[in-house]
Amino acid sequence: QNQAPFSPKTGGSLNAPKIPVLGIIGDRVVLPCQVGSAPVPRDFSIRWTFHGEFQSRRLPVSRYPGKEEPDERYRGRVEFFHEEFRAGNASLLLRDVRSSDQGSYSCQVSSQDVSWEVLVELEVAGWCRSLFIL
Repeated sequence: QNQAPFSPKTGGSLNAPKIPVLGIIGDRVVLPCQVGSAPVPRDFSIRWTFHGEFQSRRLPVSRYPGKEEPDERYRGRVEFFHEEFRAGNASLLLRDVRSSDQGSYSCQVSSQDVSWEVLVELEVAGWCRSLFIL
């Protein structure tokens, strides 16, 4: 697991899988990001950003609280698990996966003057139905 350490004062960590997450075109996929080993602060924010494979600039994907508009290609396709925030779940649900979604996503959790960030890799595969003719 990727781990970004929390500050010593809170003693927690931010976790994401080391191996890429696999998304199937047209399906939905969860980009995992978990706050661990410390109570989640009441006043916090989450920011997901897409890095892409060939893009130097970051595209905003989703944010909580929602002060920033997501890039148009993510509008209406992403959702947080709001009821699981208190348990430290900062994961993001991405619907209707497209081949252009493949790349690196950063999950950044901030609270007051501290911020932690981990990267989640998304690999996208096509879905195909095999047809056997006997």
